[in-house]
Amino acid sequence: MLEYVFELHNRAVRCIADVKFNKHDEIQRILICLYATILEQCESIAILISNRRPAGTDAILRSILEAMVDMTALLADPSYLHFMNAAYHKEWAKLIEQGVSGDNRFLEGFGEQEGIPKALANHRAQLQVLKEQGYEPLNNYERFRRADMVEEYRAIYNMLCSESHNNIRVLINRHMVAADGDIALNLSSDNGEYEVTLDSVAGVLLAATLAMHKAFASGTPEAFEDLNKQLWDMRKARDG
Repeated sequence: MLEYVFELHNRAVRCIADVKFNKHDEIQRILICLYATILEQCESIAILISNRRPAGTDAILRSILEAMVDMTALLADPSYLHFMNAAYHKEWAKLIEQGVSGDNRFLEGFGEQEGIPKALANHRAQLQVLKEQGYEPLNNYERFRRADMVEEYRAIYNMLCSESHNNIRVLINRHMVAADGDIALNLSSDNGEYEVTLDSVAGVLLAATLAMHKAFASGTPEAFEDLNKQLWDMRKARDG
């Protein structure tokens, strides 16, 4: 599966030149950026696993899945961009407010920079306009629901978030191992079991690639027909 992921990624990168987009169109810019994030982070996971350094790959996979969710929702409904912009203004306002307050040592001097008060007022105003139009920042469940991916949210995303947040169930599984009737500390998360992660990476990358080439009418989806068949054949051979 690892070789498959590398081949899929390399071909996707080669074919992205066929995706012609309008850089002045905000929706198209965001779609391309989401796809670029998926491309880049899928390669990161493959490189880490190829070097037997899988620690952190599930946290990266969570980011990939979130990018896929936003891409799917945006392709289905262009107005989804307003929800993304609401989140954008909300998070900028929160950060600037911390800097302006002067109470956060990591943002010392931030609030004193020229233009910061104006920027804060602008983000607040833009967020308020979007709220009045019915576009509140979405929680993660709502993002997945709008992408018609609720099952993924309740299963895969739950597990990936536990990895990212270092939930106790993950910590014990990651670093405690049975040893001679006792338990021992494990400092290496490399157990050689990469199939689930790589299968998820392959599935998301292939789906995102096909969706983008279809949306932008690149004429290139057939370039992935063999890889699409190969993935399903590998899954069938594995699962029976």
